[in-house]
Amino acid sequence: MAIEIQPPQRIPTRNAAPCFFLAGSIDDGQAETWQRAFVEALESSDCVILNPRRTRWNSRIEQRLSNPEFRGQVEWELDGQEAADFSLMCFAPGTRGPIRCSSWVCLPSLASCWYAARKGTGAAATWK
Repeated sequence: MAIEIQPPQRIPTRNAAPCFFLAGSIDDGQAETWQRAFVEALESSDCVILNPRRTRWNSRIEQRLSNPEFRGQVEWELDGQEAADFSLMCFAPGTRGPIRCSSWVCLPSLASCWYAARKGTGAAATWK
């Protein structure tokens, strides 16, 4: 039975079962809820699914690391990628997703790809 974990729930540090991080389009809640399809596909599997897409998210919060709510989300995602055995990625067309870190702006989807490659964990990506 799959266990889905969303922020701000604590990420387990050691898992007996494989752990998947769902990286990709969220776009302040405007992107399709593709994460649900992955969760449903894996629901009968023995695994942990780290889903950064919160059931409730205030899309009007200021997206700056000085904002504790936003910073907590970013740190949860980074910790989740570190804890995961695999990253599953979906980049929905027509979406955007910049994260502003100080004066730098990066696309989280590209950052997730880089992170998975650097870490040496498997990554699967889909484009529609």
